[in-house]
Amino acid sequence: ERAAQVTAILVLQHSAAAAADRRARDELVADLLSTAPERRRDLERRTRNLGISLGELDTVLVVSVAPELRTAALRAIGQSLPVAGLAAQHAGLIAVVSRSGNPAAAATVIHRQITGSVGPHAVVIAPATAERPEELPARFTSALRTARLLTALGKTDGAVTTASYLPYTVLFGENPESLHQFIDEVIGPVLAYDRDKDTDLTATLRALVRNDGSPTKAARALNYHPNTVVQRLDRIRTLLGQSWREDENFFRVSMATRLDELRDVGTEEAGSGINDSADGA
Repeated sequence: ERAAQVTAILVLQHSAAAAADRRARDELVADLLSTAPERRRDLERRTRNLGISLGELDTVLVVSVAPELRTAALRAIGQSLPVAGLAAQHAGLIAVVSRSGNPAAAATVIHRQITGSVGPHAVVIAPATAERPEELPARFTSALRTARLLTALGKTDGAVTTASYLPYTVLFGENPESLHQFIDEVIGPVLAYDRDKDTDLTATLRALVRNDGSPTKAARALNYHPNTVVQRLDRIRTLLGQSWREDENFFRVSMATRLDELRDVGTEEAGSGINDSADGA
């Protein structure tokens, strides 16, 4: 009986110490990623107490994962995190601060670790390397905007860099949901036509955008006769207007088309599935 009591006391002490250490690390991560001067005053001493050199921290990763999976994802991250690293829930996501020298490679490692634990249900986002500790908050903000954009696009798995989505976060980072409005406004008539007529003008539009606006290259990429592509482009012109291929308009069409394709890929990754539309105009 006494042995059981002693064991219970030791377990409680260990649990309390672990909880206190976890709270300290969570608070430290929040302060490292804050721009408020009063929260950054004592960072060097606090990181040193954990055996971490503040000046060597150069990587911030953001992990977007469903709330019910975050605890398991954190445990998985802990298994691959270097000693000089911190991970905690922050701003509705998981933030990882460490020394890596290569954020993209670090994101791939952590994504692989999470996938092995909870499955392919997490997006790990790597911004550029932070040259100084003062740059960590800005890197986190960049990754956070990308995470919100990817959520709006429906992407639920993968390891990505903020640079890959920079043109879109610049435009939609403050309001990711507005990208759907942008897509519908610019190429909505084409998408609606495909839905209503069971056609695939969208595939032709995507091929055109990917091939520098060249109908010949688009036909070759789609393995279609050039006349077929010309006929489809005539239909698209009817839907989008006579000037849709003029410089500024085609830039907007290209942006909307690429975003729509990213949205479709994200939906497929989320398990919703995309039905292949029949060919033809």
